[in-house]
Amino acid sequence: MYRSFKSSFIFFIILINITFSFTLISERCRLCEGAIMIIYGLGNKYFNSFDLHKITTKFGVSFNTTQQFIENEMPYITENLKNFDQDEVCWKLNYCEF
Repeated sequence: MYRSFKSSFIFFIILINITFSFTLISERCRLCEGAIMIIYGLGNKYFNSFDLHKITTKFGVSFNTTQQFIENEMPYITENLKNFDQDEVCWKLNYCEF
């Protein structure tokens, strides 16, 4: 009985870890795609007037995290990927797994 409970408990912990890992990957991927859309899609046209809070809410990521992502990754994105592919950018930054 104890052995069965122990193996079930270990399996449950492993399952939680796997689920949590996929959630983090998904969150980071949405963050990356949302930030790139802000930088390239809206940033060029509406840079002074867009509402970052509204946009980040749409993508389901936090404002502070997106702002930090833009500050950290913007130089890399703009310098190295002028004609970018969104999936490729996120993959190179290790924010998505494809």
